[in-house]
Amino acid sequence: MLQIFSMDGPLYKFLCTLADIVIINILWLITIIPVVTLGPATEAAYYTLTKVYKGEDSKLIRKYFKEFKDGFKKNLIAGLVVLFFAAVVAMDLLIFYNLIKSDDYSGSKEIIRIIGIAFVILYIILFSFFMPLMATFENSVKQNLKNSLLLGVRRFYIALPMGIITLIPLLIFLYDQQFFVKTFVLYIMLGFAGPAYINVILFRFAVKEYLPKDDEA
Repeated sequence: MLQIFSMDGPLYKFLCTLADIVIINILWLITIIPVVTLGPATEAAYYTLTKVYKGEDSKLIRKYFKEFKDGFKKNLIAGLVVLFFAAVVAMDLLIFYNLIKSDDYSGSKEIIRIIGIAFVILYIILFSFFMPLMATFENSVKQNLKNSLLLGVRRFYIALPMGIITLIPLLIFLYDQQFFVKTFVLYIMLGFAGPAYINVILFRFAVKEYLPKDDEA
């Protein structure tokens, strides 16, 4: 029983991992303040969360900012690509929503709703693997975008859960703002990095055949 509470016990390791995730989440929140830095911040977060998952969790803050700085230009472009397509999907959903509300399209509402959902699913399939790929493989933005699409199609059963997990905070906010406000501190601590850590585990399972032998932790 006492072994659970020892330095090598599962409880201690869990609490250490949780603390690391909280630190990364706060770093991510700070570094996305300019908004356009979403790409470098997200890639750096996935990079350091992978280190946590592999047990390489020392000097996380230094590793985060080094990765943020070293890959800034490439990941800035990657982030702008993600934001651009997110804006396109958001505008499409707004159009579909307005069409559904319109009496002129009452007979086609179900079809319009399905098309809207399809746009969201396509976006998730395209981008679920994108930033984890940027954090794992030294490829160009274009190549990682292509690989993300191919992986998303081949591993859609992993891509969809990853996308849904990422969107959980947003979905909760849209569904119940009062609950979101009550649990706001939780989102400050874990809102992005918590789901992202789960996505790291799912991602590494999806790409394990492509990882180098010394990187299969």
